[in-house]
Amino acid sequence: MKRLIWYMLIATAWLPDASCAQVIDLLVDPAQRIYIKQFMSSQLQADVHLQLLDVNDEPNQQSQWLIAMGDQHLAWASRYQHHYRHVLLFHVSVDALRGQPAIDNSYALLLDQPLNRQIALVGLLFPRAENLAIVTTQIEQTDDSVSRIVLETGAHWQQALSNAMLSYDVLLIPHQPRFYQPSVAHALLLTAYRQRKAVIGPDENYVAAGAIASCYTRFGQYLDQLIDMVNALQDQDPLPRTQYPRLFQVAVNRPVARSLGLNPAPDAELARQLRAVLENSP
Repeated sequence: MKRLIWYMLIATAWLPDASCAQVIDLLVDPAQRIYIKQFMSSQLQADVHLQLLDVNDEPNQQSQWLIAMGDQHLAWASRYQHHYRHVLLFHVSVDALRGQPAIDNSYALLLDQPLNRQIALVGLLFPRAENLAIVTTQIEQTDDSVSRIVLETGAHWQQALSNAMLSYDVLLIPHQPRFYQPSVAHALLLTAYRQRKAVIGPDENYVAAGAIASCYTRFGQYLDQLIDMVNALQDQDPLPRTQYPRLFQVAVNRPVARSLGLNPAPDAELARQLRAVLENSP
């Protein structure tokens, strides 16, 4: 018994002192919270302690950092932003950030693929395409580098969309909530198919549903980039307030491509070509 107590004292002597550790509150999707905490704990420095939170919780008194995952947690991050020295917004969409008041001392890793990346993919698949438009639910003009089709909300939105599609060859779909409603996604993809218009989706799920292609980033790659952001802040390195996913893959719907008379290179080769195009872009 004495030997057991002695071993326990030795073991506890090596436990890290929470008062000296960097405590980070972690507010993430409940379905992934254990996996994310375990993965991040294995990658971060030993003196970093992650504390899981729920949306009904308040910040931990010892924590000075917050990592909040997903658009659904932006309101919580905004409410408690002044408790934290750094707020890292992870896997959040451009659309949600645009509709949210600015959060002090925040750094965002976006869910969306950058527009220039998707446009460069269009250039590889359709080198002679002249008319490109982004379909959006945003009435305000936020980017004048590409034409826009604003998705209407009235009873005749499908007919209006069908008419607007006639003027374009390729349509870009951003990561906005309405495009993930099954009825909207089905109507949009079916209308494009009937008109023989190509749709570049916001992610690989849209490709599986009927878009011809998209760039996408694996969840593990988002997590790796988040780890890099945490390390940069700990080392006091300069960090942009907002950044897009650094790594990406390309997914192509082969049956849809064939229906449009295309025979694209394999996905991995397309991704390689796309990276080369982007690296050589001004």
